[in-house]
Amino acid sequence: MAAATPREDHYPLSGQVALLCEGDLAGYEVALFKRWARNGELPRLDILPAGTGSALFGLSDAVGRERPIFVMEDRDFRTVQEAEDDCKGLAKKRTDRAIRVLGWRAWRRNEIENYFLDDALLLPVMTDAFGCKDADVREAIEQVLRALVPCQAALLASYRVRRAWTRTEPAAVLMRDVSRRPVWDDADGVPHAPDVPAIEAGFDAGGKALAGSLDLAVATTAVAEFQAGIALWSGVSHASPEWRVDWCGKEVLHWLRVTLSARFGLTESRGVRTRRAWSGLNRRAWDEQDRAIEKALQPHLVQALVAALQARNADPDMLAEFDAIAAGLAAWRAPVAGAEQ
Repeated sequence: MAAATPREDHYPLSGQVALLCEGDLAGYEVALFKRWARNGELPRLDILPAGTGSALFGLSDAVGRERPIFVMEDRDFRTVQEAEDDCKGLAKKRTDRAIRVLGWRAWRRNEIENYFLDDALLLPVMTDAFGCKDADVREAIEQVLRALVPCQAALLASYRVRRAWTRTEPAAVLMRDVSRRPVWDDADGVPHAPDVPAIEAGFDAGGKALAGSLDLAVATTAVAEFQAGIALWSGVSHASPEWRVDWCGKEVLHWLRVTLSARFGLTESRGVRTRRAWSGLNRRAWDEQDRAIEKALQPHLVQALVAALQARNADPDMLAEFDAIAAGLAAWRAPVAGAEQ
């Protein structure tokens, strides 16, 4: 009998280590790791985005028997200690199944987008893209932060309550169709905070409904968690550190793009800038317009961060974090399987 032809139905892995992360193929994680990992001391990486954090565990099982893996997940409003404990547990479950885990880590900041929010990285990219001054970007940041306080508090409350029963329960179940998004009007070009009492009422209704179906008293604490978030962040400003570290960074970048593109216009070919109108757009058109702007900005933000890491002039905590990731990846040559956090 002739030898069977090998099937080519596995992941097309060509690197020495599979690096698993959240996001999609066009996301910041993939772009950042591709550029940052061009370092002779690091292994060749297969960078595999899983989409969501909950999908990382299954993806690790799918590829971990073929290659040693290193996993990066978002912190997602967990405390640093909670995230470290979660990662240790997930790594142990994989190593117990004979999968070689070089590292299973959560970002020290809330998510990958937070790493582009430091002034030294953000301001040069934004002023060049939108043809404005540092002061203009700082003013826009202040306006965005004020509008986002209820949004961030709602995200925090949703995550903290959801974490008590499952990491995969949709946040929309808690919100009862109440919008936490800032309100935009092209007339003044400023994002406005959503209705706080409406969010409280939505959390209250959603929590009571979930408590009845799940018999979990913790589901009714969403309002308290939301109010605590409002109190914690009500005085946040450009000078405050917490929005760069603990907030949902993608929301900050999104609303900054909206504000600056409406006010100044995005610099396009031949230096022409076109202002963007946002009022009246449905959600699909809104997202499509924003994705185009994000696609134009992302390479410059990634390049700025990688340059700062290579020049060793990035934030010291950020440098230490990426050094730890590099050390974990460099352990791929070690013959003994294990997990490093």
